[in-house]
Amino acid sequence: MVQFMERNTLIIGIVIIIVLIGAVGAFFYFNQPTQEKVLVMGTSADYPPFEYVAENNTIVGFDVDIAKYIANKYGYKLEIKDIPFDSLIPALQAGEIDFIVAAMTITAEREQQVDFSIPYYNATQAVLIKSDHADIASITDLYGLKVGVQAGTTGEAWVDDNLGNNVTKIAYQRAYDAITALKAGQIDALILDDPVANYYASIDNEIKLASLHIDTGERYGIAVRNGDTQLLNMINEALREMFENGYYDQLIARYFGTSSTLLLI
Repeated sequence: MVQFMERNTLIIGIVIIIVLIGAVGAFFYFNQPTQEKVLVMGTSADYPPFEYVAENNTIVGFDVDIAKYIANKYGYKLEIKDIPFDSLIPALQAGEIDFIVAAMTITAEREQQVDFSIPYYNATQAVLIKSDHADIASITDLYGLKVGVQAGTTGEAWVDDNLGNNVTKIAYQRAYDAITALKAGQIDALILDDPVANYYASIDNEIKLASLHIDTGERYGIAVRNGDTQLLNMINEALREMFENGYYDQLIARYFGTSSTLLLI
């Protein structure tokens, strides 16, 4: 009888311990902090006014505000990674980032590597030269010159396709490195997307826009990994919402000081 009572006491004790362990586990499970959802944006923060580093070392710009809108709409925290432009697609494919918002032109070649959103900006190419340099008004005026480009961009592709061996092409990973080279006389001209070239010319009296305007009819898109349909649909829905509710127009006015009618599809 004593052994029976001792055995029952032992069993009851074990049951109590199991219940206590389960209760403690349940408490911590249901009271643990909710894990924050994060959306990682990849960009090359050297392309004002689309993306650039502010004085407080934060990355800001037109593209950043668009990405923030997308993230906020779906309850995500936005994380931004600054990556050289020609390394953005490899970083996306490797899973280091979730999407690219970097004034990236939609091209057939890139569409083989990533999936693009609906277009959100129209752009062309412009030519920057030093303020004391003779004007460049035609393509042939570039012949024999050292022409700078940002590596991996449509500006570089245009130089390859249209100037070839008629110029000495020098590619830079960062746009601001190319600007520095231009001002130092290491290159004679720099091919950049028109809004970015306009921005740099407006803030630096050592450089100016040449008369030559290169109409490439480019459209920027937001890139996701091939097959990431869920994120792509979310991005497209957010972009359409921005176009319709006026927020896109507000961003255009803030960063470009003009109407979206010439920029929006």
